[in-house]
Amino acid sequence: MRNSKRILTASTLVLIGILLVLTACAPQTVALQNADSASGEPDGWPVGSMMALHEEGVINLDKEYAKKDCLSCHPRDAIVAATKDLGGEAGVNPHAAHTEAYDCMVCHSLEGTSSMKCNGCHDWHLPDGWENPPKESGVQ
Repeated sequence: MRNSKRILTASTLVLIGILLVLTACAPQTVALQNADSASGEPDGWPVGSMMALHEEGVINLDKEYAKKDCLSCHPRDAIVAATKDLGGEAGVNPHAAHTEAYDCMVCHSLEGTSSMKCNGCHDWHLPDGWENPPKESGVQ
């Protein structure tokens, strides 16, 4: 009986730990009612920036993020599925095919305006709050 209580307690603590980790990494969106009245943007961050899309404290502006950091919370398959047929255009997916080799920060900005680098060569739907790069710039 005593071992059963220990196992139950240990299992419960492990489950709580897992839930805390998953909660911290879960993608978050900022509700429109949190918009900064002066800028009209969530908490003053540009729409589409990583700061606007994550809960406060998840992103550290002093850290340099690599793709592995992003993928530790956002599985690649889920990202590809979420951006399938972007803008309602069949076959358009900025996270598929040759873009797999790129670092997330090539397009996604932590605190500024994100840039749809694909549109250096393509003419795809531009998400709200994003900007186009110069034409023919491609991704470096």
